[in-house]
Amino acid sequence: MENTFFKGRFKILDFSIAHKILLIRKEEVVNHKFKNTDLLFAGTFFIELPTILDDISIFLGNEEDYEYLRGKMTEELILENLNTSSIFCIKSCGLKYYVVADTLEINENDYDPSETSIGLKRKP
Repeated sequence: MENTFFKGRFKILDFSIAHKILLIRKEEVVNHKFKNTDLLFAGTFFIELPTILDDISIFLGNEEDYEYLRGKMTEELILENLNTSSIFCIKSCGLKYYVVADTLEINENDYDPSETSIGLKRKP
């Protein structure tokens, strides 16, 4: 994953404990319609970030990030889940935060700002 930059305010909107999916959203109104940018982290097992982030960069972690996170987890969690390809670093306002997950999916949609885009939780 290359370093990806997003301008604007993102908020944690939803988390499915059962499916380990974290939803972070930037919402806008464009031409009287909602336009959301959703960051969906699947297989999430570690989160260290505030609930609101401004002007973010997302990139994969390195060995330094791996060592930092090792200090925050039990040996069992490290062996089962932690590797540099699962460390997503989020930089906002000069500070670095972490989401450790299997994948990151970036989507745009026109859902109501309070409506989740986590598939299993969406209303039909």
